[in-house]
Amino acid sequence: MNNPGLIFSILLFLILSACTSADDTLNATERYMADTLYNARLATYKAEADSLCRIWQDSIFDASVDSILNERLDEIELLTGSRELLHYSKKSGENAEE
Repeated sequence: MNNPGLIFSILLFLILSACTSADDTLNATERYMADTLYNARLATYKAEADSLCRIWQDSIFDASVDSILNERLDEIELLTGSRELLHYSKKSGENAEE
């Protein structure tokens, strides 16, 4: 029984009933509870966010260094015909000659 008029009426009723304004204000007790919960979890969330940010920043930094290094190696190869002039040691973070 697929009555398009009935389905349309039900959907219209649901949409219109969802548009009514509810009392979204909090009383003093609810505000205090929300504030307390927020402050209790803030330090945990901040530490987790900082940790994720450091991980993200380190990976972006490593990718950027690798990209710049490859660009420079391509330029050296284009100018000299060889990449043998520059060796990069990731552990020391410095250029080294072999």
